[in-house]
Amino acid sequence: MSIEKDVDITKLDEILGEAEKVAIENGRLIGRVSRVSKVSIGEEEGLRIDVPFINYIQNPPRKGSFVCIAAPATRSIIFSRVIDVERIDLLGIAGIPSISIERDPRSLTTPASLIVEPLSERSFDGGEILPHTSPIDPQSPVFIPKDEIIIEMLGLKRSGIKIGYLFEAGKPRESVPIRLDEEILRHHVLVIGTTGSGKTTLLSKIFLESSRAIAFDIQGDYLRVALKHKAKDTILIMPLTRGIIEELCPSSLWCQNYDKFYTEKIPQILAVRRNLKDLHVIGLDKNLGGIKMEIMGSELTLIPMALEFSRIYGEIPKIIPLLSIQASLFFPRIISECLSSEIKSFSEDFQKLLKCAQDKSNNMRLHKGTVDNIMRVLRILYDTGLLDVKKPFLNNPIPEPDYETIFSNTSKIIIDLGIVQDYSSRLGPAIITYRILSKIFEYSDKLYKRGDHSLQNNPIILILDEAHEFFPRGSREDFEKEIIEEMINRIMRLGRVRGLSCVMATHRPQDLNDLVIELANTKIAFRSDRETLKRIDMEEYSEMLESAPPGLGVIKTFAYKVLDLEFRTEPV
Repeated sequence: MSIEKDVDITKLDEILGEAEKVAIENGRLIGRVSRVSKVSIGEEEGLRIDVPFINYIQNPPRKGSFVCIAAPATRSIIFSRVIDVERIDLLGIAGIPSISIERDPRSLTTPASLIVEPLSERSFDGGEILPHTSPIDPQSPVFIPKDEIIIEMLGLKRSGIKIGYLFEAGKPRESVPIRLDEEILRHHVLVIGTTGSGKTTLLSKIFLESSRAIAFDIQGDYLRVALKHKAKDTILIMPLTRGIIEELCPSSLWCQNYDKFYTEKIPQILAVRRNLKDLHVIGLDKNLGGIKMEIMGSELTLIPMALEFSRIYGEIPKIIPLLSIQASLFFPRIISECLSSEIKSFSEDFQKLLKCAQDKSNNMRLHKGTVDNIMRVLRILYDTGLLDVKKPFLNNPIPEPDYETIFSNTSKIIIDLGIVQDYSSRLGPAIITYRILSKIFEYSDKLYKRGDHSLQNNPIILILDEAHEFFPRGSREDFEKEIIEEMINRIMRLGRVRGLSCVMATHRPQDLNDLVIELANTKIAFRSDRETLKRIDMEEYSEMLESAPPGLGVIKTFAYKVLDLEFRTEPV
């Protein structure tokens, strides 16, 4: 019995013709699935594609290139990645041993073989992108896909913050942008990478392109990029310490004038520390308690701040992970009773406060370890120099900002932790960060509970570098693990439904709390060593990333149609 009697060859030719037409419409035809190799979709070594020499020489395919297979029987476009390219001389095909080393161009005109791994598929007619499961026929046309097909088959986002371009076969494909949309950001992002790898560049791009962002800035990176790109509606919150005030105003005579202190001394700190030129003070913003200024043609509002002990002591157990669980229960009560006596200022009456707290603790018959913990925390807080920072000309301490007004009306907020880093104790930056994160959550929770969904539609992106310093792994000498993880849960798990998106970065994920890694559903890795990548389950990329150039990274996310993508970010 002949094949022609069992199979309609004309119909089969039409099916192959349709597949070829689909290939030509959606890209550039380069070859076909091999006729002489077994085609099995279950084999790990991949599928073999035969590419005529003329197609190969015009644009040699590279490892990492994307190709598509138009499978005629199932009418499916199979999106695939090249994992190997094989070439063999004509003598090798013929099985003839070479007896000469002379050049022979004619024997090079053999087809190239591509080994590809299928990634995803969809019907010729469109529809949902699915994981690859369909059989692939020999002779199926293979084509280089157009940009639109790549974007569709990879499930790339068409809107959102552009962080770079698809990196394909050793070079960026600048016609295919990689974006983080609201869905990705809402489920939080963790970025890792060594110094100079592109980590800060990526964070700066996210800060600039987001409609609402709050960045915690130690080195001044976000301030510089905001000024360079003239970001509108920018507020810079600058925590002050006793040490910087004493340095600025060695005598009260130097800072007696309220306006001059704010319009001359405070801007002077910023200009000197951040090496800013062309800084001009426009005037005071009495509503926000800040200073309006113009720097390099950009306007921003600088708001100095400090913490007031009488306002925050009740929240210290929740926002500062220093107290044990037992000490947390008694701390607010003890301090409340002490502050109701003659003690008015944390900084000026500190010794009185210590004695009072000691006496109250003893009267309550608290365990010695609990008493020691309370006394130690009070000393740590005093050493930060952040509480009850007095203006030299007034008795009232420098206040905290009106957080709700700022969060409601500002698109870009930078928390400058530089002074705290240099003029406070080691815990100073963490304490300021915890306090502001607490106020951000409080603001979002208030909106959420009254049915205001504005943050869900336009989330606040929280950008925090060196995250391992703020959310360490396990218990550290100063931090209580339970309090840290309660804070992470509040910001990342509860904050997600309240319109808070976290973008955290670190070069030491080994020291980062497990909960941060668990709750960040998108991981982005730049140049890192194997052990660092292993910590976030991206060890398989170590060969590429251990020596990756600046800006080259891998993104691993639930939100695309493939598990991982290489991309290249550019300087801002």
